[in-house]
Amino acid sequence: MTLDEVEHGAIYETRCGRKKEPLCVMDVIPTGVICTNLNTKREVFIKKAELSRMGDRISNMSEWRLHNGEARV
Repeated sequence: MTLDEVEHGAIYETRCGRKKEPLCVMDVIPTGVICTNLNTKREVFIKKAELSRMGDRISNMSEWRLHNGEARV
């Protein structure tokens, strides 16, 4: 993925360790992407060189959570 393909305001999944996390793109700048983690509400900066961490765009958040949400025991 390149900076040109990243859409402002879109939600993408990303790999954080062994988990997948949903990120909402707040701003695209020449050095990377500023996002908000929707699970923790923290601001995340992904450098231009690390854009391969970003995965597919999430179109339906409730369906994504159904498949990728944490299992509750």
